[in-house]
Amino acid sequence: MPMARRAWLLITDLVGRGSLSLAVFRYSTPEHDVVQVDARGYDECVAPDNAVAMTSGNDHVVLGQAGRFFFIC
Repeated sequence: MPMARRAWLLITDLVGRGSLSLAVFRYSTPEHDVVQVDARGYDECVAPDNAVAMTSGNDHVVLGQAGRFFFIC
């Protein structure tokens, strides 16, 4: 997995039961990828060994609850 160069913190405030938000990541491949991580992974810009990288260059992540979501590239 390439070394992380960018990071995103998404904070969602969903209204109503069953609401969904969508995070869309568009980036150049194969130089980059996107990995969802926890707060520590975000702060340290490190993905866990078992992380699954998104590599399409046009990735969509459904955020089904309010909260904080962390991603690194």
